[in-house]
Amino acid sequence: MKDEVKVSSYDMNSDKSFKQANDLLLKVVQGTIFGDKDYSYQFMENSELYKIILTPTVKKGSNVFSIIEMLLIKKSFDVAGITLKESKGDYIKLTFENRKINQNIDDSRFTLR
Repeated sequence: MKDEVKVSSYDMNSDKSFKQANDLLLKVVQGTIFGDKDYSYQFMENSELYKIILTPTVKKGSNVFSIIEMLLIKKSFDVAGITLKESKGDYIKLTFENRKINQNIDDSRFTLR
């Protein structure tokens, strides 16, 4: 994670907000987010992007994020960015740049644990 200049690493399951962000991102990647009845949806668009705003429908303690905004590229439906906003005003913004879709990744880049 990059915070201005400092780059840090986090365990996505160690913090409630990161775990919820990880779960949401997984639903986005799998394409199952729009079947989730825990959110209402608002759709906007400009000439290049779709903007989807998700708002939790149930106000419960497990909702770390008050609003989730996703930007999708119109031509490909690839995710260009996601902003996860907390009710306290903090947010996590993920921007996906220089995307390479379905590229082969050499096995040597991975380590088994």
